Amino acid sequence: NYSEDEKDAYLSDGFTELIIANLAKIKDLRVISRTSVMQYENTTKPLKEIGAELGVANILEGSIHRVGDNIRIVGQLIDAKTDKHLWAETYDGTVADMFTIQAEVATQIAEAKKAKISTEEKTRIAAIHTKNPDAYEAYVRGEEAVALAPVGGIQSGIEFLERAIKLDPEFAEAWAQLGLMHYRLYWFGLD
Repeated sequence: NYSEDEKDAYLSDGFTELIIANLAKIKDLRVISRTSVMQYENTTKPLKEIGAELGVANILEGSIHRVGDNIRIVGQLIDAKTDKHLWAETYDGTVADMFTIQAEVATQIAEAKKAKISTEEKTRIAAIHTKNPDAYEAYVRGEEAVALAPVGGIQSGIEFLERAIKLDPEFAEAWAQLGLMHYRLYWFGLD
């Protein structure tokens, strides 16, 4: 996150999650889970060491810089053993373009790895779960609230998810997360 406002870290984390989810849709690629990779978010470890710890051949790293509604996304696919770039690209757009950009990033990475992408996989990658960037922003903030404070963040997460649903009542993922948050409230004896 290179944005001036450190609160925009949720945007970077959300974008990371989207990329991982889309790359995982390509059966010709093996993708490490978000939970495993996020421990390296602010590390200064060499990529060779990270690659060895994760048991991977390549590492995707990148950054997001947001100013208002404008974003710049930089992605780099690096060979974990040689530390050489296999692919790199810069994308400029708005927060509303984020879904299109993340689909393009996933497709270009698969092409750089010479992975086969079926028509069905391309369709799933290109699927946009909400066209409302404000709804997506509220959704990601809800997930961030829970990630930062698993029990204490549930109520805050619910508020963000309810906002996402109010902005886009067709946002199925927000509805699913909201259900999960209410389940957690019940599980922890808070509701």
